Amino acid sequence: MADETKKPAVNAEVDDTAKAEDDATKHAPDDATGSSTDTGSEEQGNDEANDGKHASDDATAWKSLARKWETRSKSNLEELEKVKAQAEKLQNELEALKADTERAKELSKIAEETGVPQEILEGYADIDTAKEAASKIKAWAGQKKYPSDQGGAPQGEAASTVTKASIESLTSPIARVKARAAHADLYRKQ
Repeated sequence: MADETKKPAVNAEVDDTAKAEDDATKHAPDDATGSSTDTGSEEQGNDEANDGKHASDDATAWKSLARKWETRSKSNLEELEKVKAQAEKLQNELEALKADTERAKELSKIAEETGVPQEILEGYADIDTAKEAASKIKAWAGQKKYPSDQGGAPQGEAASTVTKASIESLTSPIARVKARAAHADLYRKQ
């Protein structure tokens, strides 16, 4: 009796529940015959002695199963956390790709409107800055920064005064080379 008082309350409840279930199954009728499984008082006495041992085995088995399922649950929770972290990472990557795609579309639209290549606009941090820069680049490219003279032989009086002989009469070799380059049409065979 001293051992029974030292048992935790949980084991006592499990033992009582297990005994009640065993008693219910002993006195229940069989499926096929409809008779009780109780065979006599001798077996009942032996069963009651075994019930204490059987109940403690059941409690140990239940504890073992509880530990097993708790371990599985913790393992599944760890896996779930890993999957959630991976899903969050992939969601962030997806959002970044969507933002990059949207930015590329905007830059493409600006490049089409202004005629400035998209590669130049990609260096700007935001779309508004890129729009402003594209309009400035377009205005700058529209200005003529070069002289109106497209080269070639001089027209009018200057054309008649320069001849092959006058170029060859120049004493400075550098001036002579420059004059030949400027009036290359005099040296072409006709």
